[in-house]
Amino acid sequence: MKKIRRFLAFPLVWLLLFALLLLPMFITIFAVYGDNAPGSADVPTLFYNDTVWRMDDYYPALGFVTGGTDDFWIPLSFFEEFENIKVRRGPSKNVTSFIISDTASGKYLSFDTANNEYAQTERNTYLFIRTTLFSKERYLPMRDICAYFGWSFEISEDKNTVRITDGGQKKSFASLLEAYLPEETTQPVTQAPVTLDTDENHTVDTDIPGYNIYRSDVVYLTFEDIDDVCTPQILEQLAEYGAQATFFVTGEQLVAYADVIAQILSEGHAIGLHTMTGNEYDVATAESLIAALDTENDLLYAMTKRKTRLARLPEGSHSGVLHYNHTQKKTVSDAGYVLWDWNIESMDTNEAYTADMIYEKIEKAMKVCYSPTVRFHCTQVTTEVLPRLLARIAEVPVIEAKKITEAVDNVVFP
Repeated sequence: MKKIRRFLAFPLVWLLLFALLLLPMFITIFAVYGDNAPGSADVPTLFYNDTVWRMDDYYPALGFVTGGTDDFWIPLSFFEEFENIKVRRGPSKNVTSFIISDTASGKYLSFDTANNEYAQTERNTYLFIRTTLFSKERYLPMRDICAYFGWSFEISEDKNTVRITDGGQKKSFASLLEAYLPEETTQPVTQAPVTLDTDENHTVDTDIPGYNIYRSDVVYLTFEDIDDVCTPQILEQLAEYGAQATFFVTGEQLVAYADVIAQILSEGHAIGLHTMTGNEYDVATAESLIAALDTENDLLYAMTKRKTRLARLPEGSHSGVLHYNHTQKKTVSDAGYVLWDWNIESMDTNEAYTADMIYEKIEKAMKVCYSPTVRFHCTQVTTEVLPRLLARIAEVPVIEAKKITEAVDNVVFP
């Protein structure tokens, strides 16, 4: 003990011990900021208003492209940077439950990713929002979250960096990027901010004719669960506005509603395969799905003398039951089929959603989606929403409703 006391009596020893205690902090600071400190040549992936995301090295935005749509997965912790946003996390290490709330507007999204992929809103309704776990952090799709809370976003020309704004920005996105790009390679930002207020408040660039708030010149209206009551009404409404659509039909529905199928095809719409029964458990593997699609395609040919490559899984390629990975999707593609999911869920089978709520949801989402693909069902509320939506599409000179063809880049869940 006396030797230890003498050892600790030297000031240099205490200085070394203190330095060892501070070492983890210096390592963390270097890891977080490192070469991404302001003024360096490396460009961060994520900005909030005029500020770079402080944890960009640890939890960067993850970009991906789905059916021609540029999007980003955004770390949950990033939203804690917003002035009016609070994030409450559940006890799970995998961050399976959490709430994002806006104290200014009263809006919130409550997630329980362990049990479903729907987020509950402050109105006790549900939105289909897929999340993913990466590097022990929960990531959320940028477009869906921005659309709900009314935030804007800008994407750099190289599609590697994104800025999300809530109206508190003072600098242009281009000026922020200039601090990171070498002077000789600095490129201007070509994408304007997306605004999600009411139509009267949209900022329209006068240099671009029409409505540049829409990011696509086409919208794909898709319908499931055909019948002999609502489907003929939907066909009549589509015909009134000269709009085309795609109907994903099961083998059982092909047989039960042959006259409706004939009307769909005679009026120029597209038919897509939806498996024989529409039961997710029947197509749990790529091989079982291909077998079901082949059987249904043969049935379609026997009835109509035509086949199709278009296909949709019962609840999409990533649902509460099915989780088709890249290998499975490639197997299906190699068999000659083109899987189509959607990027706008109408919620027309959810009784909590009124026709007004559904229209508002779709109309907003169409403005921020490349290749907007709406998932409808043939229900009574759909027949109430569709005329209003078709009228909106008709009055915007730069977009139109078209059917899906085999030449179109498909929209598939990541």
